[in-house]
Amino acid sequence: MKVQIAEPYQHFEEELVNAITNFGHTGKILVKGSRNSIRKVKIQGQRLTIKSFQLPNFINKFVYRFFRKSKAQRSFEYGQKLIEEGFLTPKPVAWIEERKFFSLGRSYYISKRLKNHFTFRELIKNPDFENHEEIIRAFAGFTHRLHQADILFLDHSPGNTLIKKEKKGGWKFYLVDLNRMKFKKLSDREKINNFSTLSATPKMLDIMATEYAKLEGWPIKETIEKFKVADQNFRKRKSRKKKLKKLLWKKT
Repeated sequence: MKVQIAEPYQHFEEELVNAITNFGHTGKILVKGSRNSIRKVKIQGQRLTIKSFQLPNFINKFVYRFFRKSKAQRSFEYGQKLIEEGFLTPKPVAWIEERKFFSLGRSYYISKRLKNHFTFRELIKNPDFENHEEIIRAFAGFTHRLHQADILFLDHSPGNTLIKKEKKGGWKFYLVDLNRMKFKKLSDREKINNFSTLSATPKMLDIMATEYAKLEGWPIKETIEKFKVADQNFRKRKSRKKKLKKLLWKKT
Protein backbone atom coordinates (compact mmCIF):
# COMPACT_ATOMS: atom_id res chain seq x y z
CA MET A 1 0.00 0.00 0.00
CA LYS A 2 1.32 3.43 -1.00
CA VAL A 3 0.36 6.25 1.39
CA GLN A 4 0.97 9.96 0.82
CA ILE A 5 -0.38 12.40 3.40
CA ALA A 6 -0.31 16.21 3.41
CA GLU A 7 1.97 17.71 6.04
CA PRO A 8 -0.73 18.98 8.48
CA TYR A 9 -2.35 15.52 8.63
CA GLN A 10 0.64 13.19 9.06
CA HIS A 11 -0.66 12.09 12.45
CA PHE A 12 -3.81 10.70 10.75
CA GLU A 13 -1.88 7.91 9.01
CA GLU A 14 -2.83 4.95 11.18
CA GLU A 15 -6.53 5.84 11.19
CA LEU A 16 -6.57 6.61 7.45
CA VAL A 17 -4.97 3.27 6.58
CA ASN A 18 -7.47 1.53 8.85
CA ALA A 19 -10.35 3.38 7.15
CA ILE A 20 -9.12 2.27 3.71
CA THR A 21 -8.55 -1.32 4.83
CA ASN A 22 -12.15 -1.44 6.08
CA PHE A 23 -13.56 0.91 3.46
CA GLY A 24 -16.85 -0.92 2.97
CA HIS A 25 -17.67 -0.52 6.66
CA THR A 26 -16.08 2.90 7.27
CA GLY A 27 -18.25 5.89 8.18
CA LYS A 28 -21.36 6.51 6.07
CA ILE A 29 -21.88 6.21 2.33
CA LEU A 30 -22.41 9.49 0.45
CA VAL A 31 -22.23 8.26 -3.15
CA LYS A 32 -22.34 4.68 -4.40
CA GLY A 33 -21.82 4.72 -8.15
CA SER A 34 -21.19 1.97 -10.66
CA ARG A 35 -17.54 3.04 -10.89
CA ASN A 36 -16.62 5.14 -7.85
CA SER A 37 -17.95 5.53 -4.33
CA ILE A 38 -17.57 8.17 -1.62
CA ARG A 39 -17.86 7.76 2.14
CA LYS A 40 -17.75 10.33 4.91
CA VAL A 41 -15.70 9.69 8.03
CA LYS A 42 -14.56 11.54 11.12
CA ILE A 43 -10.94 11.24 12.24
CA GLN A 44 -9.63 13.06 15.29
CA GLY A 45 -12.54 15.47 15.13
CA GLN A 46 -11.97 16.26 11.43
CA ARG A 47 -14.78 15.63 8.93
CA LEU A 48 -13.33 13.92 5.85
CA THR A 49 -14.53 12.34 2.63
CA ILE A 50 -12.87 9.31 1.07
CA LYS A 51 -13.34 8.68 -2.63
CA SER A 52 -12.66 5.16 -3.86
CA PHE A 53 -11.87 4.93 -7.57
CA GLN A 54 -12.91 1.89 -9.56
CA LEU A 55 -10.51 -0.99 -10.03
CA PRO A 56 -8.53 -0.35 -13.26
CA ASN A 57 -8.92 -2.79 -16.13
CA PHE A 58 -6.22 -5.35 -16.89
CA ILE A 59 -4.07 -3.03 -19.02
CA ASN A 60 -4.52 0.06 -16.85
CA LYS A 61 -3.49 -1.85 -13.74
CA PHE A 62 -0.03 -2.06 -15.29
CA VAL A 63 -0.09 1.43 -16.85
CA TYR A 64 -1.10 3.16 -13.60
CA ARG A 65 1.45 1.14 -11.64
CA PHE A 66 4.46 2.22 -13.70
CA PHE A 67 3.71 4.89 -16.31
CA ARG A 68 0.82 7.09 -15.23
CA LYS A 69 -0.29 8.65 -11.97
CA SER A 70 -3.42 7.17 -10.44
CA LYS A 71 -6.65 9.15 -10.32
CA ALA A 72 -6.22 9.53 -6.57
CA GLN A 73 -2.70 10.94 -6.88
CA ARG A 74 -3.76 13.34 -9.65
CA SER A 75 -6.73 14.51 -7.57
CA PHE A 76 -4.45 15.24 -4.62
CA GLU A 77 -1.80 17.06 -6.65
CA TYR A 78 -4.30 19.04 -8.72
CA GLY A 79 -6.10 20.03 -5.52
CA GLN A 80 -2.87 21.38 -4.09
CA LYS A 81 -2.12 23.24 -7.32
CA LEU A 82 -5.58 24.83 -7.37
CA ILE A 83 -5.07 26.13 -3.84
CA GLU A 84 -1.61 27.45 -4.76
CA GLU A 85 -3.21 29.31 -7.68
CA GLY A 86 -5.78 30.91 -5.37
CA PHE A 87 -8.78 28.69 -6.16
CA LEU A 88 -10.92 26.68 -3.78
CA THR A 89 -11.37 22.95 -3.34
CA PRO A 90 -11.96 20.89 -0.19
CA LYS A 91 -8.47 20.65 1.33
CA PRO A 92 -6.49 17.63 0.10
CA VAL A 93 -5.54 15.33 2.98
CA ALA A 94 -4.04 12.20 1.40
CA TRP A 95 -3.95 9.71 -1.45
CA ILE A 96 -3.58 5.99 -0.94
CA GLU A 97 -3.05 3.17 -3.44
CA GLU A 98 -3.43 -0.57 -3.13
CA ARG A 99 -0.39 -1.93 -4.96
CA LYS A 100 1.00 -5.24 -6.06
CA PHE A 101 4.42 -5.65 -7.63
CA PHE A 102 3.20 -5.39 -11.24
CA SER A 103 -0.21 -3.76 -10.87
CA LEU A 104 -2.32 -1.10 -9.21
CA GLY A 105 -5.51 -1.98 -7.35
CA ARG A 106 -7.97 0.58 -6.05
CA SER A 107 -6.85 4.11 -5.25
CA TYR A 108 -8.36 6.50 -2.71
CA TYR A 109 -8.44 10.28 -2.42
CA ILE A 110 -9.10 11.82 0.99
CA SER A 111 -10.09 15.46 1.50
CA LYS A 112 -11.74 17.69 4.09
CA ARG A 113 -15.55 17.63 3.95
CA LEU A 114 -17.34 20.83 3.06
CA LYS A 115 -20.56 21.79 4.87
CA ASN A 116 -23.53 23.98 3.94
CA HIS A 117 -23.07 23.96 0.20
CA PHE A 118 -25.13 23.31 -2.91
CA THR A 119 -24.15 22.42 -6.47
CA PHE A 120 -24.65 23.94 -9.90
CA ARG A 121 -27.13 21.14 -10.58
CA GLU A 122 -29.58 22.67 -8.11
CA LEU A 123 -29.61 25.86 -10.18
CA ILE A 124 -30.57 23.81 -13.24
CA LYS A 125 -33.36 22.00 -11.43
CA ASN A 126 -34.79 25.07 -9.72
CA PRO A 127 -35.02 28.26 -11.82
CA ASP A 128 -36.59 29.98 -8.79
CA PHE A 129 -33.52 29.32 -6.64
CA GLU A 130 -32.79 32.41 -4.53
CA ASN A 131 -30.29 34.76 -6.25
CA HIS A 132 -30.37 32.45 -9.28
CA GLU A 133 -29.08 34.91 -11.89
CA GLU A 134 -26.54 36.47 -9.54
CA ILE A 135 -24.99 33.08 -8.81
CA ILE A 136 -24.85 32.15 -12.50
CA ARG A 137 -23.08 35.40 -13.36
CA ALA A 138 -20.64 34.84 -10.52
CA PHE A 139 -20.06 31.28 -11.74
CA ALA A 140 -19.25 32.55 -15.25
CA GLY A 141 -16.76 34.96 -13.68
CA PHE A 142 -15.24 32.13 -11.65
CA THR A 143 -14.82 29.99 -14.78
CA HIS A 144 -13.26 32.95 -16.57
CA ARG A 145 -10.70 33.29 -13.75
CA LEU A 146 -9.85 29.59 -14.15
CA HIS A 147 -9.29 30.09 -17.86
CA GLN A 148 -7.20 33.22 -17.28
CA ALA A 149 -5.02 31.13 -14.97
CA ASP A 150 -4.54 28.55 -17.78
CA ILE A 151 -6.65 25.92 -16.02
CA LEU A 152 -9.01 23.67 -17.99
CA PHE A 153 -11.29 21.70 -15.67
CA LEU A 154 -12.34 18.83 -17.92
CA ASP A 155 -15.06 17.52 -15.60
CA HIS A 156 -16.90 20.86 -15.47
CA SER A 157 -20.21 19.08 -14.88
CA PRO A 158 -23.25 20.14 -12.78
CA GLY A 159 -22.22 18.20 -9.68
CA ASN A 160 -18.54 19.10 -9.62
CA THR A 161 -18.73 22.67 -8.35
CA LEU A 162 -19.80 23.17 -4.74
CA ILE A 163 -21.20 26.63 -4.02
CA LYS A 164 -21.30 28.47 -0.69
CA LYS A 165 -22.62 31.90 0.18
CA GLU A 166 -20.08 34.19 1.82
CA LYS A 167 -21.01 35.83 5.10
CA LYS A 168 -20.24 39.28 3.69
CA GLY A 169 -22.09 38.59 0.45
CA GLY A 170 -20.93 37.00 -2.78
CA TRP A 171 -20.29 33.36 -3.56
CA LYS A 172 -17.46 30.87 -3.18
CA PHE A 173 -16.92 28.07 -5.70
CA TYR A 174 -15.14 24.83 -4.75
CA LEU A 175 -14.08 22.33 -7.42
CA VAL A 176 -14.34 18.59 -6.76
CA ASP A 177 -13.66 15.45 -8.82
CA LEU A 178 -10.27 16.81 -9.80
CA ASN A 179 -8.47 13.98 -11.57
CA ARG A 180 -9.06 15.34 -15.10
CA MET A 181 -7.49 18.77 -15.56
CA LYS A 182 -5.11 20.47 -17.97
CA PHE A 183 -2.84 23.41 -17.29
CA LYS A 184 -2.25 25.22 -20.58
CA LYS A 185 -3.08 28.28 -22.63
CA LEU A 186 -6.66 27.85 -23.83
CA SER A 187 -8.07 28.61 -27.24
CA ASP A 188 -11.38 30.47 -27.53
CA ARG A 189 -13.04 27.23 -28.62
CA GLU A 190 -11.76 25.38 -25.54
CA LYS A 191 -13.05 28.15 -23.29
CA ILE A 192 -16.52 28.04 -24.82
CA ASN A 193 -16.67 24.24 -24.96
CA ASN A 194 -15.83 24.11 -21.26
CA PHE A 195 -19.32 25.48 -20.52
CA SER A 196 -21.09 22.90 -22.70
CA THR A 197 -20.55 20.05 -20.21
CA LEU A 198 -22.69 21.85 -17.60
CA SER A 199 -25.99 20.84 -19.27
CA ALA A 200 -27.36 24.28 -18.40
CA THR A 201 -30.78 25.55 -19.45
CA PRO A 202 -30.99 27.94 -22.45
CA LYS A 203 -31.59 30.90 -20.12
CA MET A 204 -28.59 29.98 -17.98
CA LEU A 205 -26.44 29.65 -21.11
CA ASP A 206 -27.48 33.13 -22.23
CA ILE A 207 -26.55 34.61 -18.85
CA MET A 208 -23.16 32.86 -18.73
CA ALA A 209 -22.35 33.70 -22.35
CA THR A 210 -23.23 37.36 -21.82
CA GLU A 211 -21.13 37.62 -18.67
CA TYR A 212 -18.20 35.76 -20.22
CA ALA A 213 -18.33 37.90 -23.38
CA LYS A 214 -18.12 41.06 -21.28
CA LEU A 215 -15.09 39.73 -19.41
CA GLU A 216 -13.33 38.64 -22.62
CA GLY A 217 -14.36 41.68 -24.65
CA TRP A 218 -16.19 39.52 -27.20
CA PRO A 219 -19.37 40.46 -29.15
CA ILE A 220 -22.27 39.36 -26.93
CA LYS A 221 -24.70 38.08 -29.60
CA GLU A 222 -21.98 36.11 -31.37
CA THR A 223 -20.78 34.61 -28.08
CA ILE A 224 -24.30 33.54 -27.09
CA GLU A 225 -24.67 31.75 -30.42
CA LYS A 226 -21.32 29.98 -30.00
CA PHE A 227 -22.29 28.85 -26.49
CA LYS A 228 -25.55 27.41 -27.86
CA VAL A 229 -23.79 25.55 -30.68
CA ALA A 230 -21.23 24.07 -28.27
CA ASP A 231 -24.03 23.00 -25.92
CA GLN A 232 -26.00 21.35 -28.74
CA ASN A 233 -22.92 19.53 -30.03
CA PHE A 234 -22.14 18.18 -26.56
CA ARG A 235 -25.71 16.95 -26.07
CA LYS A 236 -25.62 15.21 -29.47
CA ARG A 237 -22.34 13.45 -28.62
CA LYS A 238 -23.73 12.42 -25.25
CA SER A 239 -26.88 11.04 -26.89
CA ARG A 240 -24.85 9.06 -29.45
CA LYS A 241 -22.74 7.53 -26.68
CA LYS A 242 -25.86 6.44 -24.79
CA LYS A 243 -27.35 4.84 -27.91
CA LEU A 244 -24.07 3.05 -28.65
CA LYS A 245 -23.89 1.70 -25.09
CA LYS A 246 -27.45 0.41 -25.32
CA LEU A 247 -26.68 -1.25 -28.64
CA LEU A 248 -23.54 -2.92 -27.29
CA TRP A 249 -25.41 -3.99 -24.15
CA LYS A 250 -28.13 -5.67 -26.24
CA LYS A 251 -25.52 -7.54 -28.28
CA THR A 252 -23.91 -8.93 -25.13
